[in-house]
Amino acid sequence: MSQELKPCPFCGGTNLQVTEASSYVMCYGCDADGPVGRPADAAIAAWNNRAAPVPPAGGEPNLNRTQEQWRLVDAKLCAKQNSEAANEFLILDAQYDIAILGSYVTRLQAEVAALQARLTVADQRVDDLGSKAKLYDQLQNGAELLPNGWVITIKIERDGGGVTLIDPQGNDIDYPSNRESMGDEIEDAIEEALALQGES
Repeated sequence: MSQELKPCPFCGGTNLQVTEASSYVMCYGCDADGPVGRPADAAIAAWNNRAAPVPPAGGEPNLNRTQEQWRLVDAKLCAKQNSEAANEFLILDAQYDIAILGSYVTRLQAEVAALQARLTVADQRVDDLGSKAKLYDQLQNGAELLPNGWVITIKIERDGGGVTLIDPQGNDIDYPSNRESMGDEIEDAIEEALALQGES
């Protein structure tokens, strides 16, 4: 790796690993996951450059008056019955509470953004796992449906690969497949083998 991993922004841990299969950083201290990035250097850069999460707001904001107390304040009554100093004090209380609520809302919005970022990473991982499950199902299907004597070989290379269909006599069989997914190519090879087996 050409870059060093920064500590986990959630727990400060350094027990980190870049997963090989999906290229994302995982913290073994708190199970936090970084954004998926390929190649691995992209995953490390995404991990190192993301914003640290905002600590939870932790309960209700500390206001001068409760919401119910503010509802009971009658501006017209205050103007008639309160002294100017009392009204100024009330205005200062209101300004303070508005500022506190504003910062509280900002913190909550930051928490939502941090949770949304983690959800996006989780969604990417679910998609990756779904693709792997589909490929596994297609391999299982091939093992069950492929006629006796027929062989499917899978060649995997960096950034590519291929599927080859071989008949019982050892001949490579061309079959129509213009799909990008290796799993879909496996399905096409199985269908071709079944069709040719049915012709003989």
